[in-house]
Amino acid sequence: MQPTTQSIFHSSDTTNADVSPILSIFPSGLDFSLGQLGWHVVDMLPVPFIVTDPQDFILYLNTAASRLLGTSVYDGIGHPWNDVVLLRDRNDIPSPVTPSTLLANKNAAGACVYRVVRRDNNTSIPVQIVAGKLVGAARNNSAGIGVVLFDQSPFADLLNRLTHQSTHDALTGLVNRHEFKRRLDAAVASAHRDHQVHALCYMDLNRFKNVNDQYGHLAGDEVLQKVATEFRKLVRERDTLARLGGDEFALLMEHCSVEHAIRMVRLFRMTLRHTPPYIAGVAIPIGLSTGVAQIDRHSCDPRAVLAAADAACYTAKRSGQEFQIVERDTAIKPH
Repeated sequence: MQPTTQSIFHSSDTTNADVSPILSIFPSGLDFSLGQLGWHVVDMLPVPFIVTDPQDFILYLNTAASRLLGTSVYDGIGHPWNDVVLLRDRNDIPSPVTPSTLLANKNAAGACVYRVVRRDNNTSIPVQIVAGKLVGAARNNSAGIGVVLFDQSPFADLLNRLTHQSTHDALTGLVNRHEFKRRLDAAVASAHRDHQVHALCYMDLNRFKNVNDQYGHLAGDEVLQKVATEFRKLVRERDTLARLGGDEFALLMEHCSVEHAIRMVRLFRMTLRHTPPYIAGVAIPIGLSTGVAQIDRHSCDPRAVLAAADAACYTAKRSGQEFQIVERDTAIKPH
């Protein structure tokens, strides 16, 4: 039987149009009379391709599919789909999706991205799944199902990088102002809703302008990076350390009292004193002024909390204090 240009997919679903040019080298009715040359062409496809019967038992998988799944061709053929293709959803929960359920739902799940867990090393790969009927592919010349798995790893990596860039400061790698405000909104909401207590520290580096004036802005950037690195070592994993801009930083400490936040501020100051950043072998004396605000059930406006902590930080810096605690009635007033 000679290959034709007719697509093996017999479905009106628009998602099939994306894969039919790849699969159009197969003859209609992909069956076991395809011949050695035809199956060699199928096996050479760079796209993972699997054939199942209507009961989701695997009849065929090409080399690309076996590599993606981390199993041999022979260990896949004859076994149920869910025993060979280990899928997880976006929440990392095992997915019951099979070729037959894809078709029953008019291939709607083909627009979703799942993760295939490789059987050889337990790593996972994001994939998009598209399925369509194959005439004569299954036993007794009944309709089988052809499945294509598109590896989404390059797109997932790109999306992760873009997401990270949109939420993190390019210079220090800390959370940026926009993302910090989003997390502060969530913290205020949880404090108001669940009567939880959090703490916010608004921090400003002292004498940083002298660094820029004396050594230049590149040296200033280096100092900011070193300060961020040292501060990051001290915070808990669930806390949010952010650079808000210039030499201003903020720390959101969830489920934390003001007293504990003050201890953290003092630890930051001690770190700057005992582990100062160096430029060309010269220790740079950097200080820290901080405004500390409590977030509790009385807090009703994240902007007010942040503004009050900022004002307290300015007061501490102007008066030469190491920190200033926000009075509650100041912190909770909405704009």
